[in-house]
Amino acid sequence: MKKNIISMKFRYLALFFCLALSACDRVRVDTTAPIITLSDSSTIIIEQEGTFAAPSATAIDNIDGDISSHISIDDSQVDTSTSGVYEVTYNVQDSAGNAATQVTVTVFVNGGSGGDENNSEADGGAGANSNIDCPEDSENSIVGCWQFLPEKNAFEVGPQKADGGGWWASFLSDVTDRGCLFDDVFRFNADDSFDNIMGDDTWLEEWQDSDPPTCGTPIAPHDGSNAATYSYDEVANTLVLSGAGAHIGLAKVYNGGELKAGYDVASVSTEITYEVTELTENSMVLDISIGSGWWRFKLIRTGTYAAEEDSDAPANSDTYPAQNGSAADDSKWHQQIILPNGSGWFNNELQHYTERNTYVSDGTLKIVAKQEEFTQQQETKQFTSSRLNSKYKFTYGRVEVSAKLPTGAGTWPAIWMLGDGVNERGSFHAGNINWPAIGEIDIMEMWGRRQGFVSSSLHTTSSNGSTVNTHELVVPGASTEFHTYALDWNAERMIFSVDGNPHYTYQPATKDDDNWPFDSDQFLILNIAIESGTSSLVETQMEIDYVRVYAPDAAPGDDPVWSDEFDY
Repeated sequence: MKKNIISMKFRYLALFFCLALSACDRVRVDTTAPIITLSDSSTIIIEQEGTFAAPSATAIDNIDGDISSHISIDDSQVDTSTSGVYEVTYNVQDSAGNAATQVTVTVFVNGGSGGDENNSEADGGAGANSNIDCPEDSENSIVGCWQFLPEKNAFEVGPQKADGGGWWASFLSDVTDRGCLFDDVFRFNADDSFDNIMGDDTWLEEWQDSDPPTCGTPIAPHDGSNAATYSYDEVANTLVLSGAGAHIGLAKVYNGGELKAGYDVASVSTEITYEVTELTENSMVLDISIGSGWWRFKLIRTGTYAAEEDSDAPANSDTYPAQNGSAADDSKWHQQIILPNGSGWFNNELQHYTERNTYVSDGTLKIVAKQEEFTQQQETKQFTSSRLNSKYKFTYGRVEVSAKLPTGAGTWPAIWMLGDGVNERGSFHAGNINWPAIGEIDIMEMWGRRQGFVSSSLHTTSSNGSTVNTHELVVPGASTEFHTYALDWNAERMIFSVDGNPHYTYQPATKDDDNWPFDSDQFLILNIAIESGTSSLVETQMEIDYVRVYAPDAAPGDDPVWSDEFDY
């Protein structure tokens, strides 16, 4: 009897635990954080005393749905009355307490024209330091205020003097990205004294313990706090600065070298000599040897810069394609147009990307590649196209894109993804992680010289960025019919398919950072590049019916977590 009672007790206990576990199994534990998506660019530029309004944003949670109304936006730092760089932060939590990754918008407040009676045009580049006294001396052409020329190649370095930046040169985008450097003023006074005028911030680099480089408070002795003088020899064409920390151009550069991290402040040069390669009424070019090579600095007299206007559109294309349809939804897409290396795109591509080559009509997105002479960012090219970044980013899920591909030798259409934080100027998700360590997922690529051959590939550090992990197949009617190109991505593998038919699986047996940088957010890119050597292309387009991203565990019939049906 005792055994039966004990047996019954164990049965009841077992039943209780079974019911409890079953109940728990039915309760879905929410551990997924919501995702914040900006409605506009993460970089905003406004003029001093201008009006600022923080861009709106949406927040989507896998359980709570749309929680945009709960987003906390902190724009308290932004002071439009004072030039500088400010941050606006976006935060939100779902009902389970999961916090979204903080989103940050960088706001550049550019200085107004200001100035005194001797400098009424200081807005020609003075920026934050425009309200300064700039002396004049008719007998000494160097007296006055000078700044970096606000154009590409304003400062460049190479193995030989005047080699056009054989190693590196500044980009046009640096005028904005490093605005705190371009508004620094180098003032030569009539009494032979010299001033570095930086205002509240300047450009700081790794050698000043700023990693990554950014705008920040000037650091002594390169902050202009020490007295300095200059001597200009018109015969020898030399310009000598005397005073610890005094500099023209980049503060790290001195005769024979560059300052490195951990430098001894006491050993900073008290005298630097520059070669004056060019000096006109309003422009100056200085060269300085660092031993292994040469730096060149291009300066302009404050208030004298007149930028050449970029063409808005070619003369023969005034209505192209603005009147063909509506613009892509800018709450979902960012037009990436900035040349990442200052003069062009990677792979020796020939195109300019523009906003005007994208439009929506009849329920589809059109990306148009066209042969036409077009100038922007002070570079003239013979082809135009578009490159869109999704503002949405995600980790794991199923991506489906229905597309009809372009035709023609030289076209290079792609539906692909890059990691959040890629070190690429102009990207909506730009950061400081280099390619291929950031990870690239090519859902679909096709080269017009091999019409109909479509490939899916991965680019990682393990392959040195090369196309090693890849598979190609023929897609009949790739350019005459819509086909669905898809990626199913989870923590274990990636499966690529066309029209529901898998054709390639990437699944390293042992995963590490080199072969699997795919455990963090990626974003989508749609574009048509133009290969080098192209001459016969006239006009073609890639047409997108829809873009959909589903949750990793989405069942058939589930709604996507993010999409664009282009039905507007």
